[in-house]
Amino acid sequence: MDIKGTTIQHAADGISDFSEAGFARFGEQAKHLGFDEVLKRRWDPGVFLDTHTHSFAVQALVVEGSMWLDLDG
Repeated sequence: MDIKGTTIQHAADGISDFSEAGFARFGEQAKHLGFDEVLKRRWDPGVFLDTHTHSFAVQALVVEGSMWLDLDG
């Protein structure tokens, strides 16, 4: 996807500012890539989510803390 002369493959490409402006840019780029919505998720430290799947493509931007993600397939 080409946005402002730059080819992006992930909605976070080119973002180095993680303020509200950076999140707004992430949302803009995600919509240009065909995503329907952009959500903010905030979890308490140590939260573990059970194994699950999505029937749709997912991209994420972690702006605080860290996240571990295991992929199968």
